[in-house]
Amino acid sequence: MTQTALVLLDVQVNLFAPEATVHASERVLAAIETLINAARANNAAVVYVQHNGGPDDPDAPGSPGWQLHEVCTLQAGDLVLQKETPNAFLHTDLAEMLRQREIKQLVLAGFQTELCIDTTCRAAWSRGFRVSLAADAHSTFDGETLKAAQIIAHHNSVLRNFARVYSSYNIKF
Repeated sequence: MTQTALVLLDVQVNLFAPEATVHASERVLAAIETLINAARANNAAVVYVQHNGGPDDPDAPGSPGWQLHEVCTLQAGDLVLQKETPNAFLHTDLAEMLRQREIKQLVLAGFQTELCIDTTCRAAWSRGFRVSLAADAHSTFDGETLKAAQIIAHHNSVLRNFARVYSSYNIKF
């Protein structure tokens, strides 16, 4: 196993419901699938992080929307954990799970750019992990003042202070 892990944040069914409008969802899912295939081909760890919403939320634990999207093909040895905050390290065993496997490098992808991607990227960096952000494999929704594409571009720029930012096709495991 390599010292690199693919960490996929919140790639869950509720984000792709008919009423959800994730920016460039098909392209982002294709990039995520490319990353999963590359990670597997290079014997890298694959980590799925699910967000646990509240009882009335579309991502309430156990609900159909909470399930991992079909692009997330679980295999033996994959790690799956749940979180309740935008930070995948906060109140979870993620750091310990990665250190037990001698993981030093993380590739981040998933949802939502300005919340879980941003927060987890900074948290990983502050814990001493080297981070690569798949620039084309994370997304969000249009905001009140900024369009999703602007939010993504802004975070790809800002997060260069904490991660190397690459296209998913240029990430090496």
